[in-house]
Order: sequence, then C-alpha cells, then structure tokens
Amino acid sequence: MDKKLVVYLTAGYPDISTTEKLIAIVEKAGADIIELGVPFSDPVADGKSIQYSSEMSLRKKTNLGDVLKLTEKIRRRIKIPFYIMSYINPIYRYGVSRFAQKCIKAGIKGVIIPDMPYDSSEIIKDCFENLDIVYMASSNTPEKRLEKIFSKSGGFVYVVSVLGVTGVRRMFSKETFDFIGKLKKYRSVPKYLGFGISSPRQIAKIKSYVDGVIIGSAIVEILRKNKKKTAFKKIEKLVKDCKKAILRED
Repeated sequence: MDKKLVVYLTAGYPDISTTEKLIAIVEKAGADIIELGVPFSDPVADGKSIQYSSEMSLRKKTNLGDVLKLTEKIRRRIKIPFYIMSYINPIYRYGVSRFAQKCIKAGIKGVIIPDMPYDSSEIIKDCFENLDIVYMASSNTPEKRLEKIFSKSGGFVYVVSVLGVTGVRRMFSKETFDFIGKLKKYRSVPKYLGFGISSPRQIAKIKSYVDGVIIGSAIVEILRKNKKKTAFKKIEKLVKDCKKAILRED
C-alpha cells in the first residue's frame, strides 16, 4: 500500500478564496487527502499556529456552512478525498443530522472531531453511517480502547505523535517511536501520524512506522510569514518535498 500525505488547511485563513486556491495547489503538488479545519473559538487540541489561523478566519466570519459550501463548489474539480476537522460544538449548533447530509451532498469522505472521544461517539454515530468517523489515538489511550478505535475508525486512524497540542516540532522523542512502534500490530485500518510533522527529514525517520503523515502547522506558518504569492510557491514546494520523502524507498 502506498503511503499517503494528508494536508491540513484552516478553512478561511487568510480567506475562503485563498483556501480554495490552496486546495488546488496542494492537490497538484501531491497531497492524497485534504483535511479542512473548521475555525473554532476554543480549539483545545491546536497549538499557537492553528489557533492563530482559526482566530483570523473567525474574524472573517467563516463558519461551518461556509466550509461546506466551499467543498461543494470545488468537489468536481478536486479529485482527492476531503475530510472535515471540526470540534463538536459547531456541529451541534449546525445540527448533527443536517451536517451529515450536507457533508454527503458536498462529497466529503469523513469527519475528524478531536474533542469527541470514541466512547462518546455513539450519540451521533447513526447520523454518520455514510461518512467515515476518524478516531484519534495517542500514547495515553488504554489498550482496550485502542482495539476499539482500530476496529471502528473509518478511513484511517489519526495517530497523535505527542501528548499536547499541534505545532511544528524539530524532532520526536523516543516515547513517540515506542508508541507508533506498538501500533504496528493494528492492520485493520491505515495509521496516519499527525501533530508536529513539518519537514521531509522528519517524514524519512517515521514513515516506516505508519501508513501516512499529516502536515498542517507548517503550512499555516508559511502563510503567516509570507506574502500570498511567495507563500503559494513555498507551500507547493513543501508538499512536493514531503510527498517525495514519504514515497522514497530507503
């Protein structure tokens, strides 16, 4: 199985039209999956970079409905799968059943809800029977729950590389490698590693442990520090380099 590159984008940062352009750029550069983040006022799993992008997007009045409209608009042009990353509050406010129906209409493959533990997902599960519910696994997840997560997660399992929040990191600890090494026995669904991956060098070191990687904060940082035209070029290069790294045979 080819290893996959997932690219996270905060929808509406710096604006919706830029997000639309970035989706096309990262698909062309080699992304296999787009993870579109819905901006939220209290993103507890996110570090400073994504918190910042979420706040800036909210200032532009971006909401869950806008994200769904965007995906529906570009679905025919973009061939790779979309996953929506949203905290549970915006989904409840929008309406769980309505949200699920709109996702299907917009061609969205599945959802990632970081503040909804596996044990709590039963209350919305019936509404999502035609969508992947991607569960998250971290080093402090009990073994019995890991077994349930890998048996029930749709699409892939989002493996959290470190305890804490998202954000660019230079290296991963021995504990991270011990944890992802322990997950090799789970083969029912792909394992994609996120939180802190920002360079081809990191990918080269961890790719043998997982089935794919997720990059996000590094892209937000490029957008934050550069003018738009320059940012587009740098993001395109980063995605291309990361894709080469994950496919390269060592």
